[in-house]
Amino acid sequence: MAENAEEDDERFCDICMFTIKETVLPCLHAFCRDCIDAWLQKEGNCPMCRTERGSIESYSLMNERDSETIEHIKNDLVKELTEIINIIVKESTVETF
Repeated sequence: MAENAEEDDERFCDICMFTIKETVLPCLHAFCRDCIDAWLQKEGNCPMCRTERGSIESYSLMNERDSETIEHIKNDLVKELTEIINIIVKESTVETF
C-alpha cells in the first residue's frame, strides 16, 4: 500500500504538490505547467537540481504520444549527448598530456 502512495506522490508537481506533472525539463525533473512557467520567468534553472535549462526545450507530458514531439525529443537528446561526449573526450585528451 505504501508503494502506491509513493507512486501517487510522484505524479504530482514537486512545487505545488497538487497538480499532476505535465512539463519535463532537460534534467528530467517534471512539474505542472503553471508552477514551472512561473519559476522559469524568475530563474533560468530547475528548482530541484538548479541545472540550467540549456538548449533543450521543456516538453509537455500531455503530448508524449505525439510522434513529432517524440522525434523532437530524440533529436535534442542526441545533440546534447554528442556535446557531452565531446566534452568528455576533450577532458580525457587534456589529462593525458
